[in-house]
Amino acid sequence: ELEMLVADDRLPVTGISLDTVQAFARWLSDHSGFTYRLPTREEWVWAAQGEPDPNRNCRVDIDGIERGLSPVAAETGPGNDYGLKNMLGNVQEWVLEDDGLVAIGGSFSDPIGLCLATTVRGDAGRGAADTGFRLVRELT
Repeated sequence: ELEMLVADDRLPVTGISLDTVQAFARWLSDHSGFTYRLPTREEWVWAAQGEPDPNRNCRVDIDGIERGLSPVAAETGPGNDYGLKNMLGNVQEWVLEDDGLVAIGGSFSDPIGLCLATTVRGDAGRGAADTGFRLVRELT
């Protein structure tokens, strides 16, 4: 059963459990005829290629300009080499690794120097305000 949420539909979905994300992926797969799932770390890193947006939503405080206070709209900023937005910063994203779940890419609460594709943290899948997800659709 999916958790009931009241959210701003422009923001990335955060604060939900891994179980809810997996239930949503199953529901979407069942209703679309395609297979949706969390990406592997390798897939996510491949999709995050390109020059990082220097204005990505990460903790910055320079000359009175302050960023990184909360998530911003998912469509904010330029797309990367594949047209994907907010791969780094804004909210870290869950990916699957051989030994379980990790969060990757840094979030709004991280200093901009940690909003990188190499920033990886272990995660128990309970959900947090700075952690979201991005599903992939398998192509067959």
